Amino acid sequence: MNSIGELEVAAKRVRRALEAARDSDEFRGVQPLQCFPDGCCGVASSLLAEYLRQRMAIDTIWVSTSRDDWSHAWLAVKDSSPQPVPRRHVRDGLRPDILAVMSSYGAVFDDAEDGRYCEEDVSRLIIIDVTADQFHDSNGPVYVGPLDAFYRTFEFRLAVDHEGLSAEELRFYDTMMTYLGD
Repeated sequence: MNSIGELEVAAKRVRRALEAARDSDEFRGVQPLQCFPDGCCGVASSLLAEYLRQRMAIDTIWVSTSRDDWSHAWLAVKDSSPQPVPRRHVRDGLRPDILAVMSSYGAVFDDAEDGRYCEEDVSRLIIIDVTADQFHDSNGPVYVGPLDAFYRTFEFRLAVDHEGLSAEELRFYDTMMTYLGD
């Protein structure tokens, strides 16, 4: 496992590269990156996840949350828990009679649910957030550490394995990498 210090260095490098690309008008007219960091947490988290996977062999979970009328996303480092993080299916914990009723209404439970995590799974992992400063009460622009009081103000929505980038995100990633100099 990588140390929090190593993860923080990587996150700050990615943050600076995204800022430099924005400041050089690389993202002009590109929503949402032209306003980085505002409104960019989802795509920025995906770009960081890809960087961590490719450059540091670190697997992450993309976490989506909300607070008031705002959504927010960050990463959780998969190997940062003292216990393995299990993959859970929507059907886990449901009584058989409930499953039967749900199935009779057309609910399908298949392997598509692999890679989804519940709030409990990700709450004990190390968080990496490169757009925290969108919120006035954050810990600063980049946060790497355990779930703290600030992150507990968000309502959990979804957590999934990072499994790669879309074609559009790959273009953003390539732009980001030119500013990283790797």
